[in-house]
Amino acid sequence: MRKSVFLFLFIACLLLTHSSFGALPIGGDWPAWRGDGSGISSETNLPVFWNASNNIAWHTAIPGEGSSSPIVCKQRVFVTASSDSGKKRLVLCLDALTGAILWQHEFPSNIIPKTDPKSGYAPATPVTDGEKVFAFFDSPGLVALDMKGNVLWTVPLGPFNSPYNVTSSPILYRDSVIMCCDHAGQAFIMAVGKVDGKLRWRTPRHLDIQFSTPLLIEYQGKPQVVVNASTVKSYNPEDGSELWSCAGMMPTVAPSPVYDGSLVYVASGRNGPAMAIDPGGKGDVKEANVRMQIATGGPFVPSPLVSSVLILPSDDGTLRFINGQGNVILTHRLQEHFTASPVMAGDLIYWVAESGDTYVVDTKGLATDNPQATLVARNQLEGGCIASPAVASARLYIRTSNSLFCVTSGAQAPAGSPPSKVADTRSFDDLKKLFQQHPAADGPDIAIRLSVLDELAIRKDPSAIEFLKTAALNDPHWDVSEAAGKALAGYDDRAAGHALLALLGDFRPYLRVIGAQGLGRVGTAEARQPLLKALENGDPIIRIACLDALAGLVHIGTAGAAEVLPTFLARTQDKEGSVRAAAIRSLAAIREQAGNGHDQIVDAIIRSCADANPIVRNAAEAARKTYGIEDNRDTK
Repeated sequence: MRKSVFLFLFIACLLLTHSSFGALPIGGDWPAWRGDGSGISSETNLPVFWNASNNIAWHTAIPGEGSSSPIVCKQRVFVTASSDSGKKRLVLCLDALTGAILWQHEFPSNIIPKTDPKSGYAPATPVTDGEKVFAFFDSPGLVALDMKGNVLWTVPLGPFNSPYNVTSSPILYRDSVIMCCDHAGQAFIMAVGKVDGKLRWRTPRHLDIQFSTPLLIEYQGKPQVVVNASTVKSYNPEDGSELWSCAGMMPTVAPSPVYDGSLVYVASGRNGPAMAIDPGGKGDVKEANVRMQIATGGPFVPSPLVSSVLILPSDDGTLRFINGQGNVILTHRLQEHFTASPVMAGDLIYWVAESGDTYVVDTKGLATDNPQATLVARNQLEGGCIASPAVASARLYIRTSNSLFCVTSGAQAPAGSPPSKVADTRSFDDLKKLFQQHPAADGPDIAIRLSVLDELAIRKDPSAIEFLKTAALNDPHWDVSEAAGKALAGYDDRAAGHALLALLGDFRPYLRVIGAQGLGRVGTAEARQPLLKALENGDPIIRIACLDALAGLVHIGTAGAAEVLPTFLARTQDKEGSVRAAAIRSLAAIREQAGNGHDQIVDAIIRSCADANPIVRNAAEAARKTYGIEDNRDTK
């Protein structure tokens, strides 16, 4: 049972529900970003199928733009927006039963900062305690309104220096509103009083820019506020003092943390790492309290879910299901691009693509000996979508580029499989031309280029290899660069090896990791020396990817175990525990080919069983048990 302190918001909203709002069924509300921060609803009777003419209770045009997600409480829906190129910021309240706009309040903005089209000027999701609504904008700042739309107070917080605006959403703790403002200036996390907006505490943050929303948790009866970033930090919400920190994420983190009552799960993008952290430590907990680490595959924007397993969503539509030992038990790919975060109710995952299509994935099959996830519906709505849905009273609230939709149960899904996307029959030359006709560094051109890359990733056309390499290395938008690299790394053709070597030599960590992963699978003999050289890189994620790739070369037969064994053994002494664990896994992988190096591998595995870092110990114990290695070294 999730022990988040934020649970009190759900109870408060239920107690405050008033009969005059109509006859919606009683259900848990969704009062903040991802409900209670987890993205998981306790409801199990949600709609599965809908389209523009079926199971839509109402849809309402929302003035202006906004990437914030809707929230629901007291049978009202709250959402933010902006208009007039950011000069006006809006908080809107809609009737959850009818979709009627009950009120909207306009805040003028005197400062119009730089932003990205995906962020806009209203990226932060509001939060409510059932009596007041709190919303954040870069300008005018943090604002509080009552349930009738009257402004109670405003706290200016900017100006900010961030290429994507400040996207973190406010959260509540008892009688305080907590807001994290990370940017390239004087970043901070702070708390103000819910009633008067007066400062309770303010703590400086000296980290890279990040875009994650803090998560309020309770651990052993005490509250913490956890903020994901290049270094994950936990704070005491009473006074803002730092409780613990854990480095290891990529820069510019966007995914929010999640919590299962025992461990905090964090992920970082550009193919970065994900970790499970025991929140019971103090100070720097990187070596002592990381219980699980997945080296690569993290999402750039979408936030994870944790239920019986960790569910890592990737922007390219990949869902990876990871067990408590850090093993990927299933990978399920949806052929779309995603910015919104998935939500979950019962066994069903609801994930809205940038196109506006909502994919419903049934996870009941995860509990079988042959884990499976089944796509049960692809529901189409007009308008793109980058906001995450809200779940309340057996309904889904989905915000598209221009409307808010309320989805309810009713009509049943048609028999047969979900409708597939229309097959793209254009030639590679036509796709390449389409890509080149939309070169803008931001805006709608990005989605078009990404759609071309998605199609080429499916086709694996050898004639596209050089094109993909060029896009990965030179495209001005890193989303496109990453997608091109991943498409290239998925090729089975060894002709892709030369292009992957170019990625390995790039300055960007995510391309180096993608290049290493592809080389380990394609298996070109020329890759051995560049991978060994890349192991000297200061980024542990790159070192891990290179270790895995070199083990892959040995398995394929394009590198000898004796050639890589000294490097693997040396990395069991790496300063980073995650790298030491990867070295143990790599040694175990080449054990059968090691010949005279067999005893050295056994010694390293046994020695690492006593490592101070738990993920290293776990890797060593797993290797020892898998291969029947005993302390008496009687393994022959």
